[in-house]
Amino acid sequence: MLPLADVSPQIRNIQDLLFLPGFHSPTLAILYTPIHTWAGRYGSARDTTCLEIRTFDLTISGSYPLLTSVPGLPSDPLYMIACPSELRGVVVITSTGIIHIDQGGKVVGAGVNAWWEYTTNLKGDTSSEARRISLEGSRAVFVSERDMLLILANGDVHQVRFEMEGRSVGRILVDEKSTTVPPPSSAITAGENAVFIGSAEGDSLLAQVDMVRDLVKVDDAADEKPNGDMEVDYDEDLYGDAGGGEKNAAGQEMYTGPSRASVTPFDVLAGIGKIMDMEFGIAATDQGVSSLRMKT
Repeated sequence: MLPLADVSPQIRNIQDLLFLPGFHSPTLAILYTPIHTWAGRYGSARDTTCLEIRTFDLTISGSYPLLTSVPGLPSDPLYMIACPSELRGVVVITSTGIIHIDQGGKVVGAGVNAWWEYTTNLKGDTSSEARRISLEGSRAVFVSERDMLLILANGDVHQVRFEMEGRSVGRILVDEKSTTVPPPSSAITAGENAVFIGSAEGDSLLAQVDMVRDLVKVDDAADEKPNGDMEVDYDEDLYGDAGGGEKNAAGQEMYTGPSRASVTPFDVLAGIGKIMDMEFGIAATDQGVSSLRMKT
């Protein structure tokens, strides 16, 4: 049991919470709205959502150290997604955009429709506003360290790419629709390079995810200055090669470009209606073979 009053007296009206991977102690991200607002009050009260990341000290009862506190988030949050351990932080999906928040409290946002600028004062990338995406009823799942599949309520699948600046996210890009799947009620990774998309309105889908990176050939002459001096990449010295480069048989270095995710159906669980209950029973046979009784 976790009494919220013991954690913080300001935590109320919880919108979502989840545990984060990659920590030695249990670490919980809590998204809440201490002050209610609505679209008619955006002129005086907007960006009322807060995020707190807290750990649980199991050796001391009632100890919940605060790691990160981020106020001033958009007032229309829908849900959160925990980022992979390599990316760190959480992704907050709102009705108008996508926001990444790292452990240090850095906030990077991107609007996916024209309502972004009317619902929040948060500055974000607006290059994806032309997509006119509605995020209500959507589901999202990470398929690589920096790539996420965004599955809309109508089944359209968009790839979301998190471009890095050093070791932190610098930009969020939403690609065009790549494919269509059944309307999702849930989405989860199913082993390596696979996702399961559960649907209450149609067939549920087990899909294979293929990540293909564009190979870009590096021109050796472009890496040198006109006077013959070699161009030094200080970011690469600090953080290592972020391009995932490879070398061909001739030893010439090849850098991988942006990754592109494609979803291919692997198996289908036919939709027969909402399953209300399920139980095992013993069949009335001499062999006593178990049978499955299903109520729909």
